[in-house]
Amino acid sequence: MNDKSNKIVSVIIVTIGAGDYYRHCLDSLKAQTYPAAEIIVIDNSKGNKASEDIKRLYPDIRLYSSPENLFYCVALNKGIAMAN
Repeated sequence: MNDKSNKIVSVIIVTIGAGDYYRHCLDSLKAQTYPAAEIIVIDNSKGNKASEDIKRLYPDIRLYSSPENLFYCVALNKGIAMAN
């Protein structure tokens, strides 16, 4: 039998100008019961307060704040590179 409890699931979220929508998303992910999950947020919103809020409200979430818009594919690849 394959033991799935030791498999890490990486959830990668790419944001740009997400407003307050990211909070609902992150709260939903944090409420999941899977024991081995990591959440990675790539914030493409230069000058947005989302990164500051994520650092403060979700300190266990891995965050990369890009100084420029990486666009979706590059940002997603950055998240994959950060994943365990």
